[in-house]
Amino acid sequence: MAALVLASCATSQRRLSDQGPRVNIQSANLPPTLEIDHHTLAKLGARVDQVISSKDQNAIKFLGDDLFFKAYDASVRGEAGLAVPLWRELIKLRPKDNYLKRKYAVELIRHGDLVSSQIVLEEILASEKVLSPNVALILGGVYTALKKETEAQKIYLRVVKQDPKNIEAHIFLAKTYAAKENFKQAINILQRCQKRVKPDPIFSYYIGKIEVARGNRKRARRYFRQTLKINPAYSQAAIALGLLHEEQGQMDKAVVVYRDYLKRNPQDYIVLNRIVNTYFAQGELKKVIPYAAQLANLDPSNLNLKVKLGILYSDDGQLAKARKVFHEILNVIPDSDKILYYLGSIYQQEQMYEGAIEQFTKIVEESPMFHDGQLQIASILELLAQDDLTAKRTERIERLKSFVADKSKVGGKLEIDLNVILAGFYENGGQFEQAITTLASLGDREEFDNGHQYYLASLYEKNLQFGQATKIIKSILIKDPKNAHALNFLGYSLLEQGDVKKFDKAFAYIQQAVKLRPKDGYIRDSLGWYYYKVKDYSRALAEAKKAWESEKNDVVITKHLAMIYLEMKHFQKAKKFYVEALKNCTQESERVDIIKSLERLEKIRLPASVAPIPLPNTK
Repeated sequence: MAALVLASCATSQRRLSDQGPRVNIQSANLPPTLEIDHHTLAKLGARVDQVISSKDQNAIKFLGDDLFFKAYDASVRGEAGLAVPLWRELIKLRPKDNYLKRKYAVELIRHGDLVSSQIVLEEILASEKVLSPNVALILGGVYTALKKETEAQKIYLRVVKQDPKNIEAHIFLAKTYAAKENFKQAINILQRCQKRVKPDPIFSYYIGKIEVARGNRKRARRYFRQTLKINPAYSQAAIALGLLHEEQGQMDKAVVVYRDYLKRNPQDYIVLNRIVNTYFAQGELKKVIPYAAQLANLDPSNLNLKVKLGILYSDDGQLAKARKVFHEILNVIPDSDKILYYLGSIYQQEQMYEGAIEQFTKIVEESPMFHDGQLQIASILELLAQDDLTAKRTERIERLKSFVADKSKVGGKLEIDLNVILAGFYENGGQFEQAITTLASLGDREEFDNGHQYYLASLYEKNLQFGQATKIIKSILIKDPKNAHALNFLGYSLLEQGDVKKFDKAFAYIQQAVKLRPKDGYIRDSLGWYYYKVKDYSRALAEAKKAWESEKNDVVITKHLAMIYLEMKHFQKAKKFYVEALKNCTQESERVDIIKSLERLEKIRLPASVAPIPLPNTK
């Protein structure tokens, strides 16, 4: 169709140039040619009628050529609302030109005026001595859209009768029968045509579609497979077969179909989308990565997919690729708080700390992620300040303190959480007085909850200020007498003070806590620690095992289990759990304590059959 239009344009241009100077429209007492737009369409009909009534053939031809170029241009640009009146007025000038009428009918369809298009197409066919298959097929489509299945069947039958090998006519004819649930007749039509032409996958594909419509999915799968055997690149068949497997929950089979198809057609967007969704549904996040990456390359504007891809890369440890994806997203939406947070986390995992701080800093205070972003910055600064092997340690400590002081001005929960991080830094360095000072002044704030109270109490305890610790915990119990964690804290604290006379009181507190929360690993550990203190190692071991099964990553619980095994002369198991505790250390003070315990253990003579367990490199 495009070739015909271009040829017509070239001919019109040639004829105009062959004529020499253009006709002076003014001499025919007509207004000059104007640019046609929506504002001048109202005047167009009058102009065309005026030119026709003038019977000036040169003027008619000139205006006709002008309208043709404008109508064609509007069609190419997809402006059906403008193209329709242009073609309509042009047909007034050339009423016998069926090519123009066909263009007009197509634009009417695009404009949604199917009834008018039907009338024009019927006029074309009525004027032709030999049926035009293309026009007939368009008219059949219009009939179908207007729910005139009988008329559609008739027009398709005329095409089939004239051309028994016309594949499109057979397909559309079969679809009209299928629409009326005459499935057998529809399949017969396709099979007859299939015998007349060379093997074509379209027949088995449409038979498969009909079998789906009639509910015979087993036969439908067979025909879709047959289609793919004839043409492995037939995407509709791959999608249809895959979807049938998906509907029946056969995700693995669907994946095989999509994967086999993509080996030959790796850039098929629709099939890529299906395999990505299927892998996501299966939870096969590692397998989905290459397909999601290809899909994102084909559609760079799909930011949701890019976010998923970045997270997938991150979870798979491909941090550099994740970082690249998130930077690409930020080029489009530079203020996205979520992407800034994701990107900051990637830099953090890569130990590119200044890059992480830069991203977290860009999150605005109004964002719901601002709080967490500031905590991440504080955590990074604390980590850097802990490095005692650098000459910049003093500078880094001041940077941490300055950051906490500055951002604490925001107030509320952020102020408290930032100071908790700073207190943790002091605690890790054994500076318990500074840690207590950092938190104690915030104790009367509404946001200073029980968790913060417990932490402050534990700092007092580490600083051997047991009275202050007990005071805090008892204030919690006044408000909540059945607070199991508070009871457990008091009991454990009495044990740590080492006064044997207070052990019975400690045991009473811990027993109350156990009754309230019998499955709590930390409370079970306290009970086991009581038995350890009173040298009842069998019971201590039983409770410590329960605690460790519940909290395997807790350093203190794991260390307690090692100490109990040591007292029971189970040296190999003791060493095993000391090593486990060492692996989970996050504070330098914990690490140093456990290494000393291991060194003491090494001095104990082990049986010759017991091989030494190498210490892990935790640095």
